[in-house]
Amino acid sequence: RVAAFLIDALIFFIFSGVWLDPFLWSNLLRLIAHISELGAFHPWIFHSEHISEIGDLIFRVVGAYSHIFFAIFITLTLLDAYKGQTPGRYLLGIRVVTVANRRLDLIEAGIRNIGKVFLLPLDLIVGFLFYYKRGYIRFFDYYTKSKVESVKSDHNG
Repeated sequence: RVAAFLIDALIFFIFSGVWLDPFLWSNLLRLIAHISELGAFHPWIFHSEHISEIGDLIFRVVGAYSHIFFAIFITLTLLDAYKGQTPGRYLLGIRVVTVANRRLDLIEAGIRNIGKVFLLPLDLIVGFLFYYKRGYIRFFDYYTKSKVESVKSDHNG
């Protein structure tokens, strides 16, 4: 699942042309510098003065590329509803289906991808804390009753 997500992210990163934008790189480098400074001088001292700058940088980057996040959301939703596979999942031979073993409808796919595209850290934290014991890694998988499974070799799905 993680490898499929990273493949999909790389594909969108390359095809959107974002990787050519110096604004992104300068802000990401500043973000990395501030994150590394949070505990840089002493491991037991948290440097909270970097938190506001980190928030500001994240807000700027997300704001500048919100149209790309929206395009990714629409694309992933349509792919999940159509076949249950993104390019990364296709390459790795996995797909998303409901626990009843049917394809997600468009609404279910959209709800599931809100968590992935816009709320991933929160989706993972809530999923891990409350629903991991029930077999779900992400909250939005639990909410839509969806799962990721291997594609059968007959390709009739």
